[in-house]
Amino acid sequence: MRQSSPVLGILGGLGPMATAYFYELLIAHTQVQCDQDHIDILINSHASTPDRTAFITGASDQDPLSVMVADLRRMEAYGAELVAIPCNTAHYFFDKLKASTNLPLLNIMEETACKLSSIGVHKAGILATDGTIMTGTYDR
Repeated sequence: MRQSSPVLGILGGLGPMATAYFYELLIAHTQVQCDQDHIDILINSHASTPDRTAFITGASDQDPLSVMVADLRRMEAYGAELVAIPCNTAHYFFDKLKASTNLPLLNIMEETACKLSSIGVHKAGILATDGTIMTGTYDR
C-alpha cells in the first residue's frame, strides 16, 4: 500500500475543458504501476461561475471572485492541501484568491515562466482570452 500523498485541489469549471485537459495531463504524466499510485485529487468544476473575461472587460458586473473564494474554502474543508487553477484568465484574481485561503496555490504563470527559463526559452507565444491579454497577467 502506498503512503498517502498530499491532496491536490483543482479550482475548475472555469472552462470545463481546461479542467478536464489539466486532469488528463496529470494522469498521463504521472508514472505509476497501478491506479492507486496516482495522486489524490479533488476537482471542483463550478462551470456556472460568472465569466472572468466579461467581468474584467466590463461587459458584466458579475464578479466571479466570491464564487471562486467559496470554492477554495469548500476544497479546503474537503481536505485539499494544494490547489491548481487551470484557467489563465482566473489568475487575474490570483492575489485575492491567495489572500482568502491558507492553502498554497500554484500560479500557472509563474510555473510556466520557471519551466521555460529552465530550458532556455526566452520568448514564448500564448493563446489567451481578451481578459488575460488586457490585464497583462502574463507580463507580471
